[in-house]
Amino acid sequence: MTETSFINITNKLSEYSDQIDSFVRQLDSEKEFFDMTTERVMRSELVLVAIDNDQVVGISGLERKFEITRSYSILGKNYQGTGLGKN
Repeated sequence: MTETSFINITNKLSEYSDQIDSFVRQLDSEKEFFDMTTERVMRSELVLVAIDNDQVVGISGLERKFEITRSYSILGKNYQGTGLGKN
């Protein structure tokens, strides 16, 4: 694993939409458990991504639903348990 960077892409969501979609499609049980979709990410108020080797390997965000702010954070399987989410 190379050095992973964290980027706030809130104002650049359209630029990252293909990478976000690719990441979401690679999710397994996380997709169902978190009800994660590309559309959900694109509607979020704040989106941070973890990038490794020019690929999105994690997504964190804040969204508003029923006037309640909710957060989500998902790492790809190969990055779970590595301590990356602590950053």
